[in-house]
Amino acid sequence: PVERLSLGLDVSVVETAIGLPGPVPREDIESEDRRRRTGAPKDFSNTIDRRINSKAEIRTGGGEFLLNCGYRNRDNEWVLGYSPAMTEEEQLSLINEDSITLNLVHKHEFFLFGHKNKTVSGIDFFTTDYLQERHESRKLDGDLDRIEFFFHDELFLSDKVSFNFGYRYSRFSGTFDYDRWALIGINPSPPPIVLMGFI
Repeated sequence: PVERLSLGLDVSVVETAIGLPGPVPREDIESEDRRRRTGAPKDFSNTIDRRINSKAEIRTGGGEFLLNCGYRNRDNEWVLGYSPAMTEEEQLSLINEDSITLNLVHKHEFFLFGHKNKTVSGIDFFTTDYLQERHESRKLDGDLDRIEFFFHDELFLSDKVSFNFGYRYSRFSGTFDYDRWALIGINPSPPPIVLMGFI
């Protein structure tokens, strides 16, 4: 039977608009008038970050279950190196990220061979789809998946002595596609090497 049930839900939408004026041009540093102006007054970055997180805590005679689920969608558009020869829409770059997280934990306390025993086990899951489109005709598309299983047991032989055992299995996979193309009639240069890190 369920002895206790607790549910929670968090929803948030965060919008940020940041100007990216950059440094003063080198040729204007010595001028008291010109060094007060940036060389890129129209560069910017706008982000919309949407998050939904839900959690449940269930206590039963067989232990306590903790469940957390989350979804995140992030849209980030920016302009770097604005040129008046093009419209703002033609210079926009975009990042879109969709992520899902799932965490399930089971905690249980019971007596084993007359001694108190605690176990903790669970599953962690994370997946994300990442898309970056640059206005200079470059696209990076990535999919990341991670799943982990863990188990920990602690047997109390006395008030001062306990025996611990644990195991964790983790599997990570990712795919990345990088595309670069050029306008008709222009010979494209070889794509640069791309190094990316995700935390």
